[in-house]
Amino acid sequence: MKRLLPVATVAAVAVAVAAPWMVDDYTTATLARLLVLGLVGVSVALLTGVTGLPTLGQAAPFAAGAYAAAQLDTAAVLPQLMVAIGVGAAFALLTAPLVVYARGVYVLMITLAIGELAITVASRWKSMTGAPTA
Repeated sequence: MKRLLPVATVAAVAVAVAAPWMVDDYTTATLARLLVLGLVGVSVALLTGVTGLPTLGQAAPFAAGAYAAAQLDTAAVLPQLMVAIGVGAAFALLTAPLVVYARGVYVLMITLAIGELAITVASRWKSMTGAPTA
């Protein structure tokens, strides 16, 4: 089984990289959404299952990456996906030390604060997010 994992990983990456040139735009966008939402699911599984840290704000890096990808304003999905992954990873790298070194109920409070901070920034930064003016 351990020998099949690297082969399956390489095959999945090869299909993901080749897909934009092999299928139509709708299928490419759907595959990109599946990949991104799969990453969100894996992040929750890693936080709760492997590390035992409950989380309330795991969507904040996802939102940061989504807003960064939307700023590219291009029809090509692959560059947007790469930017979204890079910005989301950078956001997570900046906030992860706060969460990882906390224990108990403080983990919940910090992740909740990170999520609320992301919501506040998204609602106040009108020129980037197109937030309502009300």
